[in-house]
Amino acid sequence: MGVIAQMVEQSEPPRLYLPGRHAFACLTKAEDGAHTANAVDARVTGAIAGCTLRLVGDYAKVSAAYQHPESLLWRDAGIVTAGLCIIAEWMDLTSIPIGLTGSSHLRRLGFPADRFIGLGAVHVGGRL
Repeated sequence: MGVIAQMVEQSEPPRLYLPGRHAFACLTKAEDGAHTANAVDARVTGAIAGCTLRLVGDYAKVSAAYQHPESLLWRDAGIVTAGLCIIAEWMDLTSIPIGLTGSSHLRRLGFPADRFIGLGAVHVGGRL
């Protein structure tokens, strides 16, 4: 499972988490899609600051090893979402699980539809 981080209040491109390097890489070709995604997130959450973490499933990779890859991807997405919300609370931050899958956002960011699916998102921000 992948994670794309997008800061709401900045016009920077979104960043893809690279677990092998424990780092983020800018998705520079995705700026137009990122602004659209931010506008949707702001309408859904009402957030004016913070970071939206989008969960991305590599359907092609999981389906190569599992008979019903959707169940595994959605199970893992639920676990990651719950974990992010618990950690945000522990750090005295707010967190909002976003019910939109985000697959349309992935297309705007350049992810091929036949391989990657959106598995929801969590918006994390400070308390007012």
